[in-house]
Amino acid sequence: MTISFQNQVAVVTGAGGGLGRTYALMLASKGAQVVVNDFGGSVKGDLNSNSGATRPADKVVSEIIASGGIAIANYDSVENGSKIIETAIKSFGKIDILINNAGILRDVSFGKMTEKDFDLIMEIHLKGTYNCCKAAWPHMQKQNYGRIIVTSSAAGLFGNFGQVNYSSAKSSLLGFGKSLAFEGARKNIFVNCIAPLAGTRMTETIMSKDLVDALRPQYVTPVVCYLVSKNCKENGSVFEIGAGWVAKVRHERSPGYFFPLNFSPENVETHWNEVINFSNTKKNTYPETLNDSITLVLDQVMNKSNNENHPQANEINSSKIFKMMDSYLKAYPKEGKAIVNKIGCIFDFNIKTSEVTPPNYFYRIDLKNGNGSIKEGPLDGADASFTLSDRTFVDMTTGKANPRMSVQKGLIKVKGNMSAMMKFNNSIFPRITEELLAMNTDDAILAYTQGTNQTSNSSLKETSNSSSKETSNSPKESMIVKLKQYDLKCGPIIENIMNQIEMSSVQKKLEKVNFIYQLDLLKSQGAKPISFTLDLKSKPPVGYFGSPTKFDTLFTLTDENFYNIMTGKLNPQTAFIQGKMKIKGSMAAAMKFTPNLFSYDSKI
Repeated sequence: MTISFQNQVAVVTGAGGGLGRTYALMLASKGAQVVVNDFGGSVKGDLNSNSGATRPADKVVSEIIASGGIAIANYDSVENGSKIIETAIKSFGKIDILINNAGILRDVSFGKMTEKDFDLIMEIHLKGTYNCCKAAWPHMQKQNYGRIIVTSSAAGLFGNFGQVNYSSAKSSLLGFGKSLAFEGARKNIFVNCIAPLAGTRMTETIMSKDLVDALRPQYVTPVVCYLVSKNCKENGSVFEIGAGWVAKVRHERSPGYFFPLNFSPENVETHWNEVINFSNTKKNTYPETLNDSITLVLDQVMNKSNNENHPQANEINSSKIFKMMDSYLKAYPKEGKAIVNKIGCIFDFNIKTSEVTPPNYFYRIDLKNGNGSIKEGPLDGADASFTLSDRTFVDMTTGKANPRMSVQKGLIKVKGNMSAMMKFNNSIFPRITEELLAMNTDDAILAYTQGTNQTSNSSLKETSNSSSKETSNSPKESMIVKLKQYDLKCGPIIENIMNQIEMSSVQKKLEKVNFIYQLDLLKSQGAKPISFTLDLKSKPPVGYFGSPTKFDTLFTLTDENFYNIMTGKLNPQTAFIQGKMKIKGSMAAAMKFTPNLFSYDSKI
């Protein structure tokens, strides 16, 4: 696809020579109207005193005009960035592209570096970039479009001897550019950082002539021109460029080591090699955002807190189900005997806490002997054994997942007699419901065995049919009735979510989230929570009042704070930090539940 800058206005700082000149020439050759900025100073930032000489910016403008392009010169220092942008607005009426290229060098070892050496580098590179971006920003926001290049350096990425000042400025620009990219994204303003390696007036002081010749600025220019084009959707990235080579740079983090909170310096020394070890590439992570960076630590903190404050949370739902089944067989021996006569098999279940961990819970359902029984394992002699996660077992026994399909998907590993395996399904025992699993174990067993949830086999079909009529024929109507009963301020938000999860465009977006969220909404601090579940793992997604069998993340907050978060009046991270929202479970999942998952009518 042809890249064109027709009807676009570009500002290039430090464009009197080197990289800036090649940027300006190529942009103009592809139709851009260019403001060629150059202060006309020396590499060290001193103004050239030869008043009779043609200024560098004028030379480049002449080249552009001679080639049939449109350009105008500007001679301001980036210290006066607003005047540079003003030239673009007055001359061409707008600004679409800003390439922050101007820079100087004052290389000297740290011991000999003066405060002026440090301050001037920071003023030109960091503050100069800020000045130009600050002046261009409102124009780009107003037109909902902009492309900005921030120029860093390998010295900013890795440091370099004799360049503490320069490295500091260039490293600061990485943070500047990445943060600006987040703010600009919603207005179609994309900001990228480059670390160019080119033979220019600045680099020839530290490179050999042969190397300078090999690293011509022209080998960087096509990449920069692509990054500032409408065709490019890259945003917030860092690229090393030189000699026709281009590479994206990212952070890599070792798996690290988590110490107990009472750890000592001696403990750190003992495990130091684990801290700095990158060899386990499968466990290394590559954070791209602040959220990515803090998720791992917060997950550990949250899990520790949850285990301390909610000791029952250590019991998996599968364990609760086996206990309910066992109590049922003991409470109803005749029904148990009928099941044994019908099934005649022994099933072993090896339960994992997650898809990636080995089994650590073992149960046997004996439907071959006596009136049936449930035992803890591991044991030998089963007709069929199943290895699966807690989540998959819950889905299978509650009817959310088909066992055969789960086997085909690799979620269940089966050993033993295949015909025996086929006999196990969720209709053997009375229906396990999400309401039961939301109770504590003792209450769930009591409800299950005493028939408060229609748990006998004879009523199972009737219960299933009535439940189906109750929940599947008119879920929206039921939700609306409950919303009116609860009288929640966020009621319109929840109703809006329920409407949108039926839309294919929203469902496609939610596929990337794939988590189950429980919201415990309080009408006031200390009030009994109203639980709402948003299951984005289901296909299609579903929402309902009540607790899920197992959530990925639980949010506890007031009705009003949830309303404020979803309408943009309260930042979710601020709410968490200030204690206005408590989070239990996976912090990684929590980070994916953002207000912009759904759109809202302004009337809400």
